[in-house]
Amino acid sequence: MTIQAWWAFTLVSSIAIICPGPAISLAVSNALHFRFNTVFSQTLGNLLGLAIISSLVIFCIDQLSALSTDVISALQYAGALYIIVIGMRYVLLQKTPKTKRWGTLSCGNKCSKVAFLEGFLVAVTNPQTMLFFLSLFPSFINVNASIGPQFLLLVPSVLAISFLSMMSYGLAAHFGKRRFIAFLDPQVISNYMGYCLILFGVGLLLMQTQTV
Repeated sequence: MTIQAWWAFTLVSSIAIICPGPAISLAVSNALHFRFNTVFSQTLGNLLGLAIISSLVIFCIDQLSALSTDVISALQYAGALYIIVIGMRYVLLQKTPKTKRWGTLSCGNKCSKVAFLEGFLVAVTNPQTMLFFLSLFPSFINVNASIGPQFLLLVPSVLAISFLSMMSYGLAAHFGKRRFIAFLDPQVISNYMGYCLILFGVGLLLMQTQTV
């Protein structure tokens, strides 16, 4: 994998992960309702789930590439199309009140083990997580090179981006409280990121067309 491919992978991953989804919504809800260590525990659980799923996806891609390069080519086209679909979904996200998206303020305690389990289950039970990895990895993994070094580069990159994203939202929500709800509109974020994903998806399609 070239450094240019890694930067492109990191950029696309960042855009998709920053958009408020189930994991970030849970992090914000925990930050608003409980102590900040709850957000940290939930984030660790989510990272474990992401690590398992991304590892399984890369293993499957490696096995499929040994059978046929046509399968990988099909995954690359399907992946680019799916990234465009994700972008369109973010752009067309229906507007709902911010309090319904982020939840209302309250106080309480939540066991760290419970928060960890919540984060883990959000990652492993969300089919969009596996679909995202299946759409993303084939376009950046070089099937003709050793999969090990690429695995050690791509998976930690995704985990680092996810960690920074969830912790940033959690910090902003925990210390900002009502200001966070008042000023941060998740729909605005989703719209901008959605357009970026559409452009990247189209770019990936064009790249695949040129290599044929």
